[in-house]
Amino acid sequence: MNENTRHATETGYKALIEELNGGIFEIRNDEFSYVNQRFADMFGYSQAELVGTSPLVVLAEQGQQALRENMDALARGTDESLPTEHRGVRKDGSEIIVKAYGTIITETPDRVFLGFVEDITEEKRREHRFESIFNNTFQFSGLLEPDGTVLEANETALYFGGLDREDVVGKPLEETYWVQSSETARETVREAIDRGRDGEQFRDEIRVQGEDQELVIDFSIRPIIDENGTVTRLVAEGHDITTRKERERERQTIIDRMTDAVVEVDEDWRFTLVDDRAEEIYEMDEANLLGKHFWDVFDEGLGTRWEEVYHEVMETREPATIEEYFAQLKRWFHVEVYPEPDGGLAFYFQDISDRKRHEERIAGLNDTLSRCMEVESKQEICDILTEATQERLHLPLAAIALIGEQGTLRPVAQSDAARTDLNVSDFLDQEDGTAWDVFTSGEPTVVDNPSPYLDDTETSAELIVHPLGRHGVLIAGSSSLDVEFVQTVAEDVRRTFDRIDREKSLQNRDELLEEQNESLNRLNRINNVVRSIDQVLVSASNRTEIEQAVCEKLTAGDTYTFAWIGEYDSATNEVDPRESGGHQQGFLESLSFAGARSESEGPAETAVHKREPVIESDLLTDPPHEAWREKALRRGYRSAISIPLTYRDSLYGVLTVYSDQPELFDGIERQVLIELGETVGHAINAVESKQALVSDTVVKLEFTIDFSGHPLKEFVDQEPGREYRLENIVPAGEGQYRVYYRIEGASPETYLKFVDRQVAVQNSQLISSDDSSHLFESIITDESFQFWLLDRGAVPRSFTMTQDGGRLRVELSGDNDIREFVDLLQREYPSTELVASRERERSDRSEDVFATAVEERLTARQREVLQTAYFSGYFETPRKRTGTEIADALDVSGPTVSNHLRASLRKLLGLLYDDEESPQ
Repeated sequence: MNENTRHATETGYKALIEELNGGIFEIRNDEFSYVNQRFADMFGYSQAELVGTSPLVVLAEQGQQALRENMDALARGTDESLPTEHRGVRKDGSEIIVKAYGTIITETPDRVFLGFVEDITEEKRREHRFESIFNNTFQFSGLLEPDGTVLEANETALYFGGLDREDVVGKPLEETYWVQSSETARETVREAIDRGRDGEQFRDEIRVQGEDQELVIDFSIRPIIDENGTVTRLVAEGHDITTRKERERERQTIIDRMTDAVVEVDEDWRFTLVDDRAEEIYEMDEANLLGKHFWDVFDEGLGTRWEEVYHEVMETREPATIEEYFAQLKRWFHVEVYPEPDGGLAFYFQDISDRKRHEERIAGLNDTLSRCMEVESKQEICDILTEATQERLHLPLAAIALIGEQGTLRPVAQSDAARTDLNVSDFLDQEDGTAWDVFTSGEPTVVDNPSPYLDDTETSAELIVHPLGRHGVLIAGSSSLDVEFVQTVAEDVRRTFDRIDREKSLQNRDELLEEQNESLNRLNRINNVVRSIDQVLVSASNRTEIEQAVCEKLTAGDTYTFAWIGEYDSATNEVDPRESGGHQQGFLESLSFAGARSESEGPAETAVHKREPVIESDLLTDPPHEAWREKALRRGYRSAISIPLTYRDSLYGVLTVYSDQPELFDGIERQVLIELGETVGHAINAVESKQALVSDTVVKLEFTIDFSGHPLKEFVDQEPGREYRLENIVPAGEGQYRVYYRIEGASPETYLKFVDRQVAVQNSQLISSDDSSHLFESIITDESFQFWLLDRGAVPRSFTMTQDGGRLRVELSGDNDIREFVDLLQREYPSTELVASRERERSDRSEDVFATAVEERLTARQREVLQTAYFSGYFETPRKRTGTEIADALDVSGPTVSNHLRASLRKLLGLLYDDEESPQ
């Protein structure tokens, strides 16, 4: 290209691009050789200032490197214009963002670079603002195709749903996670898309699902329409209105609960709504109020708390509640104030004058009772009360009559109005007086016809006579009688009289500090007594030792004067004393414990019959006295407690403790003694259960039991030939038992499927199978029949269950109450029938001696392992159970089982061959 051609070309380019609305520049030899005015203005320079300078002067540091790379790319052969964005620097130092297009227009060594620049600073600012609003707001935003396909969703929406962008982009909005759990929400979204696609805006409330919560949002769809009227995009938005909806619900609840007035005003404080009840309260018609200024009507509210609260709600748009007395209407109001969407306020009034009047009366009553607390006589209390009835309690007619020493009711105080208007004496007649009937029956009476009792025939009043316990009656009246309030007053007066009686009876008691010290000493003392008894219970070998220790330890100090334990014989209905301790003074010998129950029975018999503790706080009551009480008082006893000794449903007797102090057995003393009774009952059960194994006398009982409704019986009845047969029971430690039994007529799988659903047994597993007979092992719980027997001292020797029913043989120690056990079993299983009973002495055979020696030498754990191994078939050939399986069953290691077995066998062999026990 020659010089003339090149110059013509450049001139043509320049002429063309001068017409463009942007900055034009030409770079030759790394300097501006030309810039147009728009370019110079864009960067704040004149054209002359820029021509001949380096282009880098108008570029930020990062833009300078980008320009070099751009020009190098063009130099390598491309002839396409490359649009790039750069951060430019104006003459004043401010920065702008520009988009540049450039190209090489000559191929000579001093190549010329011609470029076009647009200032896109504002565009970028708008994009940044949109992105900031889109992704940094508490509202949900999204961009959709006209058919509802999601193009973009802001971070708030994605975070709320626990979603990634890929989870929603490209999906129809109605199929996204946010609305998939609600068909109603999906229908709303579909309707919104349809209307948006038609160019309409849509707005509704929907419930959307988040990752860990649901929200109610104000949902809208807004179409974006181009210059041709075509919908190109849809903008979806949602604002969280959950809190607002909850407030609306709360507000509606309050409104629904309101029984009074509703008033609304606009933002200029002019009435826009007045309901019927408000018209009554204001004594004005709605037509006269609508449009009037609120503060013109209620000018007395200006400068009060009413004005302060109402203006605060109008300004802050936050609801408020106020309860105040409104002097203009002479009433108390509870008002809920809410801002209205149109800028006004809504007032929901409730007339609470009656409630406030009641509160004032309660406050007056409390003040009156406080004054009563400061006096020490009933007469002073009556004077204070009748003085307060008219002014503070709104009971103008009030009189109090108390029972006198002669057994008659006499008036002791009257209000001023009662003295002049009420014939009190007419109430008090013992023959037909209402007050006497109320006092003896203990029931309040509202006087049907009060006129005969009123001196002034023009006086209109309702009257009530209310008992004051054992003290007397209260007569009260007013024009509008509140019966419940009078009952409250009467009950408070009765309690105040009771307090005075109590204070009189406590005048000789020690000071409060001494009382507290005594309580602490009592607690320490009783704890020491119980601790010493517990130590004996642990080592006691029989019931007598337990009972002797309990009676002796309880009466070893000075607090409990006498204690005895009796045994109840259900056959004779007698309580027979067994052991006693302390100062009896012939008390037990003077009593008769035989005969049927009656009101004169002592606390021991009552505790046995009711099976609950009986407390006599003070034996010195009004005569006549029962025989037992008289004899107790003669010996100086002033209080008593009788506690049944039970364990589960077994009754082992009754413990009765007497003291020479009244009201001793209350609070912690009572609770500790009741717990002691439970402990003693448990201890007796334990020793009797142990004696069942070692007693010289053994009673064998045989029963037939129907067992209808029992799960095991239902299992046996399912198919002919099924049978359950107990093989043995082995203690498993920690109060548990392991049972071995056979199931016949059912497959192991069938039985295990059945037993896994039962709560009476646990950890059931098959040990061995022989044709149709299968040996199982289980741990029984306290829900099982066998555990029930063992817990009551009965050792099951055999137990079978077939379709004909159950057959049971048990052994009990001769020391057990056989009759009581049979009664317990028959109460638990009503169809039980005792078919055989045999008593025998345990023989002194060498096997028994050997067995006793084995029991003494083996530890509990060694005995458990040895019995489990034996009954599991470990010693059979071939072995039915391995050592590992036994270890798993016992939840121990294999070496532990081996060590216990070797130690047990060594001890057994030592009994046979050694004079002394071998070491373990």
